[in-house]
Amino acid sequence: MPPAPPPPPSPPPSDLASSSRPSASTSPRRTTRVSVGASPSIISPPRVTQATATPHVVPCRWNAQREEEAQPRVLRRGLDSAAPMVLVSCDHDGLPYRGKPLQLSHVQTLLAADNLAAFEKAVFSAWCTFAGPSSSFVDSRNRPDLPSLRAFYRLVLSAPERAQRAVLGAQDNALRRPGCKDSEEWGQADTWGLVVILENPILRRSPEPLHALTTSALTRLFGLVSNLPNSAHHHLVSHFSSASSYPAHSLAQQVEVVGSFIAARLRKHLKALGRLSVWDEGQGALVYADDWKLRSAAKMMALLFAANDHSRVLPISHFYSTLTDALPLAHDYAAWSEKQRGFALGQYPFLITLGGKIEILTHDARQQMQARAHAALLSTVVHRKLTLPFLHLHIRRTHLVEDSLNQMAANKAELKKALRVEFVGEPGVDAGGVRKEWFLLLSRKLFDPSYGMFTAPDPASHLLYFNPASPCPPSEFFLVGAIVGLAAFHTITLDIPLPRAVYRKLLRQDVGLRELAEWAPELARGLRRLLEWDESRDGSVESVLQRRFVGEYEAFGEVVEVPLVPGGADKPVTASNRREFVELYTDFLLSKSISTQFEAFRKGFLSVCGGNALSLFRAEEVELLVRGAEDELNVEQLKNMTVYEGFSPSDSLIQAFWRHFASRPPTRQRKLLAFVTGSDRIPATGLHSLALRIVRLGGKDDPDTERLPSSRTCFNTLCLYRYATPEKMIRKLEAAVALSEGFGLK
Repeated sequence: MPPAPPPPPSPPPSDLASSSRPSASTSPRRTTRVSVGASPSIISPPRVTQATATPHVVPCRWNAQREEEAQPRVLRRGLDSAAPMVLVSCDHDGLPYRGKPLQLSHVQTLLAADNLAAFEKAVFSAWCTFAGPSSSFVDSRNRPDLPSLRAFYRLVLSAPERAQRAVLGAQDNALRRPGCKDSEEWGQADTWGLVVILENPILRRSPEPLHALTTSALTRLFGLVSNLPNSAHHHLVSHFSSASSYPAHSLAQQVEVVGSFIAARLRKHLKALGRLSVWDEGQGALVYADDWKLRSAAKMMALLFAANDHSRVLPISHFYSTLTDALPLAHDYAAWSEKQRGFALGQYPFLITLGGKIEILTHDARQQMQARAHAALLSTVVHRKLTLPFLHLHIRRTHLVEDSLNQMAANKAELKKALRVEFVGEPGVDAGGVRKEWFLLLSRKLFDPSYGMFTAPDPASHLLYFNPASPCPPSEFFLVGAIVGLAAFHTITLDIPLPRAVYRKLLRQDVGLRELAEWAPELARGLRRLLEWDESRDGSVESVLQRRFVGEYEAFGEVVEVPLVPGGADKPVTASNRREFVELYTDFLLSKSISTQFEAFRKGFLSVCGGNALSLFRAEEVELLVRGAEDELNVEQLKNMTVYEGFSPSDSLIQAFWRHFASRPPTRQRKLLAFVTGSDRIPATGLHSLALRIVRLGGKDDPDTERLPSSRTCFNTLCLYRYATPEKMIRKLEAAVALSEGFGLK
């Protein structure tokens, strides 16, 4: 057969889900063409007749021209270049007659007997509409019977390629004619039919001969799903968020399929970068703005992300598309911020890696700093008033907290300028290192429970939370929030052990018992035990626990009680109202008791770090941005990324340094890291973004010296002399770390 002509441009995804009504003159009996990848002998679902292949398809309630345009060339020729086409009759409502539901035992018998012709006939008959496969694999609750469905696919995977091709072809045909319905007519059975197709393991590990067919099926599948009504999206999210049906590995497989498709689309656009800028100046939009396939896949991923947001079985990093790091994210962010037409990654921020989001945040911060510097310059020229383009803090070490808070309070309008810190009486020039040390020392002081702003309610969690009885005014909490926002604004990590509930509240996300369990695990276990209380075994809730609807916290050694509801002091907790009590008590601890302190903290944080760029982040990502990663230091990885000047990796001093580094306990490793980099935290994006430099001091022939090593924290650089012995180098290094606080001699 001569090769088919190239297909016309693909339609937008709306064409995959829309349908057109038949005209009044249309005959009450119509035919729908279905591809069959086999020989003529395998045909004959009910009321099927042979027909010669034609280059177009005439589906019921479907625009024939658009259907032809939507099909890749391989499908227009059928599943096999020599395969015939068959006509499936439709009833008077325009719907194809449904074949018999698939029976697992029958399928097993056919495949065991190598009767592929009968198997293909059964599969194509069942997949006339989505209702066919969904009725084949439902349980007593009319929900997808996943064990039976997965058993069916295991049989198909173990069968010859012809059986796999038949299943893919039948599913692709069903996707081309999704029940001949408008989106308003879409039912739950149709949604379960989509689940049956989504479970197909061939879609995520198809052999090369089936790759084109798999890509076609996925394209139609995502296009259809993206245009379903909200009710169908709700069913899909509910299904994928079920922990019993979709544990972590099952949901991860679905994410992998969609992620691979998105990566393929992005790779296509990246290949064009050598010939065309990804930003089309003529059109004023991103070149992938009109890629409906990419947009449809992103919408499918959004459903999986919403399901995971409920079940929380996968870390957010599973949804990242690493190829987004190679795209000009600043242009994408601009297109999204300006609400330009078409697709932009900002609409689906879970696809952007944490490194990409930090790049966007840094770009946004740099633009704001430049705007402030420009405004300062104009003020100097126009008003003849000297205005610095940066915020310069002069801090006395003996009055660290007082000086810092006072100077920030006096310069609230300047907080988004570039920051410079100078310790009074020290000759350090702030190229980043002095600023990092200031953040590190100040955060340790402010978040010390003895200062009174934060408290540690459960020592087992090693986390702090806002002190509801704090004597500090809201203005100080505002400044603390501004300091944390400044650190995020300048991408500096801080060791502040706040629970994730704080970051969820910063983004106005709900918090509950799950978040309470992170920083008060013992209390959360008690509340969960109350919810699981069995009065027939444990006795009456009211008589045994004797609790009232009252919340309490400790203030200067005394217990303060606050009614959770009007008259709560006289309202007992019983089996019938215990769930209400747990919800109110949790909300009291996490929100109401500290509302004044937290709202001031939040305003301070957003006064510096608020904006469109922050809205791209999830709570766990903001936590990583502020605190950095808690992973243990991988000394070997750090060693492999270190650059040397004046030394080589094989020098005895360098070998001794790395042996000493690896042998130190974790706390002392962190101190050495802080000596070199100015921070004891691992960057949010991991060690690979922390490149160290070890530089040799002194001349090539300089004799041994008694001077201590030094560091340039602005550039993550350790400066070593060529000491006479490795032992002496280690002694000098330990002394330098012990005396490392400050810049210059004390």
